[in-house]
Amino acid sequence: MSDETLQILLAALADIRRLQIVEMKLSPHTESVHSDAYVYAIQHSIYPINDEASLDRGEHSLLRKPFQQSYSVPFEQVHEVAKLLDEKWRTREKITFYDVETPYRTSEKNWRGGNPRSDLIHICRYLFLSDLFDQEFWTQFMSDHPVEASHVTDPWTRGELLALFEA
Repeated sequence: MSDETLQILLAALADIRRLQIVEMKLSPHTESVHSDAYVYAIQHSIYPINDEASLDRGEHSLLRKPFQQSYSVPFEQVHEVAKLLDEKWRTREKITFYDVETPYRTSEKNWRGGNPRSDLIHICRYLFLSDLFDQEFWTQFMSDHPVEASHVTDPWTRGELLALFEA
């Protein structure tokens, strides 16, 4: 089997896995298997960095490893943003969405592919749903943001999942 064929198969398996995880959240019998933050990350193809410890036990780790390269927003990007926000939160230094976004809008810091603003919105939403940082931090962070980021600190709802199946 060629490398190209393997990549196509891996991408197909990653899509099937993503849909299964999202569907589990929609069923009353399995909705508590994964956290809202984890499902959000999987749904939006964001590397679920904050969920690694709980997933690295036993079979979950073996099932997850082949998919690490299939995320549109890879580990490095999520880690970079999470580390920056954590540093600012620990030092109580004020920071807003625009403060974080500005370096990524320039060519030398542009992330691979995608839209830096959209990626940053998804990363921040995932970090918020992961219960990282306190409400004071998020209020300050969201004091200056683009309109499309307004939902970052909204409570999670099942309706967010249904959008995946509409189209």
